[in-house]
Amino acid sequence: MGSLERTKSVGEFFKRRILRIYPALIAAYGLAYFLGRWDASTWQDAAKWYLTGGIKGRGAALLPAWSLMWEQLCYALLVILAAVGAYKRPQLIGWMVFALIYIWLFPATSLPLYGRTSFHLVACFLMGNLIHVSYKITPRSASIGAALAVAGFLPYVGQVLGPVGCTIWALSPHPLGKWIDDHVGDVSYGLYIYHWPILMYLTAFNFAPAVRIGLTVLVTLIVSYGSWHLLEKPLSRLKRGARAPRDVQPIPEAQTAGVQ
Repeated sequence: MGSLERTKSVGEFFKRRILRIYPALIAAYGLAYFLGRWDASTWQDAAKWYLTGGIKGRGAALLPAWSLMWEQLCYALLVILAAVGAYKRPQLIGWMVFALIYIWLFPATSLPLYGRTSFHLVACFLMGNLIHVSYKITPRSASIGAALAVAGFLPYVGQVLGPVGCTIWALSPHPLGKWIDDHVGDVSYGLYIYHWPILMYLTAFNFAPAVRIGLTVLVTLIVSYGSWHLLEKPLSRLKRGARAPRDVQPIPEAQTAGVQ
């Protein structure tokens, strides 16, 4: 939502989102191709996995890509809700979240996979929206966020508490987040999108599990750092020049640190 508030048009908003998502995604596909030696069937599988949001295909090519199609659909929903003025009435978003969670946890269990996934992800997306529009009353405590994130492992309620906890933790000021912003950069998306091809490549070697995980983390950090400073950050300069519309008061950048 912060990105939409800081832009002057819907077209500018989608331009910013495209520049944020696709450069690293294309680089991740290139890395997966280079490390995995893809053939034609692998490309077909990767395309199905991305275009159907993980419903079809096996995901072996680039597993994290499943969520990006859903993310783009949520961006479209964000624009629609903003256009009809839904974010001026936070209670309306709250009731939408409640209804979706109810449908998701109970009646939606009989729906096809597309339906269950839609209710799940849209409910999580709207919870994030609700926290954003209720920012002044949202607790900004890293410890509370971490506790709720851990509670995400509980059955049923954990599916609600987990995303809320992660959002609160990301919104909370904490020394680690500031140090990462100052010295490393915004590598969160890179960590998400690059780790899979690196992990799959290292799996082919006879490393002990702990060594394989450690190498995956280390190499992914290095690749994500390079991707941010050599690819993503330079391209992000194309997003400059956007400004917030007059009737919107964007949240200061310092308060939105850590929120993608």
